[in-house]
Amino acid sequence: MQGSSPAVRPTRLCLTMLNIEIPTLDVKISDLNHDVIVEAQRLPQAHAANGAKRILSLSDSCG
Repeated sequence: MQGSSPAVRPTRLCLTMLNIEIPTLDVKISDLNHDVIVEAQRLPQAHAANGAKRILSLSDSCG
């Protein structure tokens, strides 16, 4: 993760739904290489800089 924003920590359920193995203790969750995780790590800093996009709708594509 870059910048001084706190890391966003995905839940175990989130990791499971993204088909990501639960990492060992020596791996930072914020450093996982997955598009969704990378985007989630970017959001706090973007929000602080008024650059985050508003979410207009959600859909459950896992079902």
